[in-house]
Amino acid sequence: MNTRYLVTGAGGTIGGVSNAVVDLLVRDGAQVRALVHRDDHRADPLRRLGAQVVAGDLTEPTDVVAAMHGVDRVFFNMGVSASYLEAAAVVSAVGREHDGLETIVNMSQMTVSQMSLTSRDESHQQRLHWLSEQVMDWSGLPVTHVRPTVFMDNPLFTFLSALLDVDGLARNLAGALGHPVAGADIPHTQWAEQILEPAGLPPHVAHHIDTMARLHRAHRYERLTDDVERVTGRPAVTMQQYVAENAAKFGG
Repeated sequence: MNTRYLVTGAGGTIGGVSNAVVDLLVRDGAQVRALVHRDDHRADPLRRLGAQVVAGDLTEPTDVVAAMHGVDRVFFNMGVSASYLEAAAVVSAVGREHDGLETIVNMSQMTVSQMSLTSRDESHQQRLHWLSEQVMDWSGLPVTHVRPTVFMDNPLFTFLSALLDVDGLARNLAGALGHPVAGADIPHTQWAEQILEPAGLPPHVAHHIDTMARLHRAHRYERLTDDVERVTGRPAVTMQQYVAENAAKFGG
């Protein structure tokens, strides 16, 4: 029997990592159940891929029990939310009562690797990720924590671009798209006032994005590992390669 997976956070629009995971698993012949918060038009592409779509709330135990029933492995992912820790605790509690669960893969954040119990520079969302890892570890379940920074297909990547290495970013985009791209380095306060605040995001989300921008400015994300190559056997795709292969996402 093919391995059965539950992928949470599917149908989301920020980053789309769960959707990509569903796609990869289905292509590999796995049986995939995709948990969405609302069964609306965003679930249609998941069905076309061949996934079983179920709607539910990750903070509601009865929904998680039903979603996890009969699966072998869980990919836990959730958007930026003040309820993130509660969702992680519910998934862990249900997993402890689940007979035969092989593993949970938890989509965390790289910032967690530099955090401690008393560190204060991170966002509340990043603190929730740190605490969620603690809860999952305490559960005794077989858990793998994945700690990326910002995925290149995430709209936040370009949203934060004013606070990254703008010259390097522009060179990579220009090389991949085949036309000139200019960048402008603006002060953090100006970016927050002119770009972040007018976006009208919920306070929890806005605080998280603002913190990510500050951490980028402080060079907290300037780290490189060979984890992708060690796990998959092939090197990670460079930014220029990814943009060239997905030009439409970047206005190409």
